[in-house]
Amino acid sequence: RKKGLVRFINEFVKKRESFRPFAPSALAEYAGDWFDLGEHAEASGYNVSPYMSITAQVKESKRDLIPAVTHVDGSSRLQTVTPEAEPFYHRLISAFYKATGVPMVLNTSFNTL
Repeated sequence: RKKGLVRFINEFVKKRESFRPFAPSALAEYAGDWFDLGEHAEASGYNVSPYMSITAQVKESKRDLIPAVTHVDGSSRLQTVTPEAEPFYHRLISAFYKATGVPMVLNTSFNTL
């Protein structure tokens, strides 16, 4: 949720170029509130990208709330998470949502070698 988080993770954790973006893992049931997902998203329960396989536009009204996962063009490489597919991860993100009002976490691998 913090803008400086991208710089910190790129510089001190991942040790990579600063322009490389991060992705959100979002609760599928709230994804349509935060991202433009197209006309068929509701039919799938908003589980449009369980494998980070799409790029979605972050809704204009939400961009300032999630700058660490919003690319300069307003897009984001989204992963949607359901309780059926990923029960532990869904519970974790749900706890974060309850504490912050933001139904997603930053998703990055820690393959720094």
